[in-house]
Amino acid sequence: MNRTEQYTLIDGTFDAAEAGDILYDLFSFKINYHERKNFSSQERFGVDDANAVRRLPELRQTLKQIREHVASAVAADKKLIVHSEVLITITEI
Repeated sequence: MNRTEQYTLIDGTFDAAEAGDILYDLFSFKINYHERKNFSSQERFGVDDANAVRRLPELRQTLKQIREHVASAVAADKKLIVHSEVLITITEI
């Protein structure tokens, strides 16, 4: 039986610029992680890491959309409500 645990990562109302900083850092960290993972795979095995290659464009596109969303909120002098959950399920492979 699989059990899922849920954890709150981000939960608050932020100035648009502050929300942007939080989200940029989070997504930039994930992009950097997959870049390092792919580089390691290339160096060690001579092949790309398939998951990293798949995730990198997705993360970059999401970061671009977040930048646009934050920029429009900054221009309108609005705040952003950001809520992020992490779900972890232990499962059989």
